[in-house]
Amino acid sequence: MASAEHLPRLADAPLATLLRAPPAVLVTGPQAAGKTTLARRLSSEVLSLDDPAVGDAVAANPDAALRRASEPVLLDEWQEVPAVLGAVKRAYEVRPLYGGPTSAAGPLRSAPVGADLGGRSVTRSG
Repeated sequence: MASAEHLPRLADAPLATLLRAPPAVLVTGPQAAGKTTLARRLSSEVLSLDDPAVGDAVAANPDAALRRASEPVLLDEWQEVPAVLGAVKRAYEVRPLYGGPTSAAGPLRSAPVGADLGGRSVTRSG
């Protein structure tokens, strides 16, 4: 549903569908393309990891931070706390986790080796 603040995007419906199925959705794209705006609309809680207070708290214990978060949770600017991806993997092994990280920095450019979601996310182009 469109609102005064949201410009409808082609990705709206596919992302809403994806958030109902896999344990995590990784949203990547160019800077200022509306990744966070879109994901924020579909999330119950937002952890803005580029906020020093939030990032430090999540970095101190990413697993506990995800357990406390309301799902679906948006992990915005996840590259600021790359260890959070490991927590996403572990959370999914215990229970389904919906929502996911967004970043203008794609996962191949900023994630540490081995920090991918290991088949726990869906990649969709177009």
